[in-house]
Amino acid sequence: MKEGMRFLEFSNEFAEKVKKFLVEVCIDEFGFEEWREELETIDREKYKENGGNFWIALDNKKEVIGTIGLENISNGVGMLKTMYVHKEYRGYKVAQKLMEDLIKENCVDNNCTPRLLLHSCCGPCSTYCIQTLSEYFKVTVFYYNPNIYPPEEYHMRAQEQKRFIDEFPVKNPVHFVEGVYDTRRFYDMARGMEAVPEGGERCFKCYRLRLEESAQYAREQGFDFFTTTLSISPLKNAEKLNEIGKDLESQYGVRYLFSDFKKKEGYKKSTEISKQYDMYRQYYCGCVFSKEQRDREIAARG
Repeated sequence: MKEGMRFLEFSNEFAEKVKKFLVEVCIDEFGFEEWREELETIDREKYKENGGNFWIALDNKKEVIGTIGLENISNGVGMLKTMYVHKEYRGYKVAQKLMEDLIKENCVDNNCTPRLLLHSCCGPCSTYCIQTLSEYFKVTVFYYNPNIYPPEEYHMRAQEQKRFIDEFPVKNPVHFVEGVYDTRRFYDMARGMEAVPEGGERCFKCYRLRLEESAQYAREQGFDFFTTTLSISPLKNAEKLNEIGKDLESQYGVRYLFSDFKKKEGYKKSTEISKQYDMYRQYYCGCVFSKEQRDREIAARG
């Protein structure tokens, strides 16, 4: 954690700085222009009504670098809101400290540690994500990947995912749920885009297919957040994933945890953990089209 950072409850002294910070992150960085009016009028003090609260993180110049809010919905049920960290401070445990302060003040015996549904594409990609997120979430890994080809590959990846969860030590419990392996949904989605190169529109549609199933399951099961391991890969478009996640958050009413897990050497750390646990690492993303493209690239190198 960087020196000089402070964590404290919100007061009107910081109202303008909080508004400026949220505009910079939500609108200037993530492009959520439709939130501008809400950010201009939101009253942080309302979080304190009925037992909620709002916290901020400050740097050594008293500039706001992080926020988190807890809104009391009803009968002691709370909703986490407005959880953001300035891009220059991500990776320095600012969000973790804000979350820990929230839990310490509002939870008894950690019984209300927030629940997060983590869509996972494979065990190796989940390693660093689980290590990081399980520090302050109760994580359920949702293995939903109808794109993976062939079936033997799908089941091998599922087994590696479960093995890692069983063997890896964590602060908060991590559970495993396997979605339905219905490849027809993927091929119906990909129809007409079979020749599109990896990283293009077919991949974006595949992101949405898997994230939407995750959002729907998260809503049905009452999770506080959902997100995906996909951004750990240098080949995956984190900006597009966050755009889709934000849209699904509005559609399904479950908070999407914005992420780019490859940053701060996240991808490197995932490979190191994978080697430590002797995990099977596939040589292609997952679908038949990615396998064929990868095979061609390997053959061309001789």
